[in-house]
Amino acid sequence: MSKCLGVACGLAGIVLPIGCLAAPPKPAAVLQKMFDLYTNAHSLAITARTYQKSLSAQQKVATFTVVREIKATLPNRFYEHSTISGSLMPHNTNVVRIICSDGKLTTLYDSVQNVYMQQPAGPQVPPAFVFLRSIDPLLMSVDLKTARITKTLQYHGQNAYVIQVSLALRPGVSAAVRAKVKPLELTVSQGSYRLMRVVDANQLNPTILGLDTEILDQQIGANIPESVFRFVPPKGARLLKPPAPAAGGAPSSPSKPHP
Repeated sequence: MSKCLGVACGLAGIVLPIGCLAAPPKPAAVLQKMFDLYTNAHSLAITARTYQKSLSAQQKVATFTVVREIKATLPNRFYEHSTISGSLMPHNTNVVRIICSDGKLTTLYDSVQNVYMQQPAGPQVPPAFVFLRSIDPLLMSVDLKTARITKTLQYHGQNAYVIQVSLALRPGVSAAVRAKVKPLELTVSQGSYRLMRVVDANQLNPTILGLDTEILDQQIGANIPESVFRFVPPKGARLLKPPAPAAGGAPSSPSKPHP
């Protein structure tokens, strides 16, 4: 049987069992448990808020707030409602964008022109993919081997790790692009391994200067009613249909609502 070694601390004679101190967690293992948590979920209901810095057409820095309500369940049903606000939004009003699928039809809606498009649903999309893609697509490209814990803290009343992790780049990526790639900073709760915050300083998209996303609420394995995934057009919304094929040629691409 192994024995714990002890060390006396100060005049009080407090003994710390050195041999029994928990080893620090391996950051790659923490992230793997986090990804497994979402990958194994049959349904997710999540609310997140993103602060986004962007460069306007006039080369001015603008800040937007995007609040996303994300719901997804097997098989192949998902709903994402985004409300975008910011001083540069048209007429200083909030913009709403919706993408949802009931497993048969996928619908995209944009409130700027109050139009929506529909197309047959594609292959099955797991809830974890919907969540990670919506929060930050770069989450699906991290290199776990590079993960390191930079600090531990209390985040919204929970003990959490702050983990810095780099992106896995394909061999063909140019040196110029590699120089612009920055690691993500993930805040992950201890014990439950839930993602709580993502700070993304990448500027791979020249118009986006940085993202800071906070997970406000999340339910894993939630019972989500089927009605959530059925799109109900807002009042006055127009359906955009693909134009008819040109005579003797292939169908032209359907027009899309402007951002």
